[in-house]
Amino acid sequence: MKPIIITDSNCDLTQEYLEHNHIISIPFNFQLNGAVYEDDFGQSMSHQNFYDSLRSGEMATSTQITPYLFEKYFEEYVSQGYAVIYIGFSSGLSDTFNNAMLARKAVTERNESADIAVIDTKGATSGQALLVHMACNMLKQGKTRRKLSSGLKQIK
Repeated sequence: MKPIIITDSNCDLTQEYLEHNHIISIPFNFQLNGAVYEDDFGQSMSHQNFYDSLRSGEMATSTQITPYLFEKYFEEYVSQGYAVIYIGFSSGLSDTFNNAMLARKAVTERNESADIAVIDTKGATSGQALLVHMACNMLKQGKTRRKLSSGLKQIK
């Protein structure tokens, strides 16, 4: 199976970088001014409006990515014949990693041939981005999902 890298919007990599390297990003949601938005590169709410709201005293909060949403993404790429490598936000900062593990379990119970690795970066933003970038380079070198996963676990 050909590996595919999935991360989340916490990695702070640009949309151009992710698209150029065929990396899938699952968006976190955030709440601001009583509304819920996706962290989707400024499409749901422009970056300008977001930061203007913060400067005016509004408080933004984020929500975890749900197991259901992880299952949806994992199943989509498994059904296309990919080995999934999810490189995610730190388990020490959010239950999002645990939700990814729950989704992995659910998908692999339904589909025994599903090959899904869930990697805890133990970091956020730039630390997570660095591991995604390293994984991307390993993928370009032809590493398998298993070799890539074990390589990342040795690095972090």
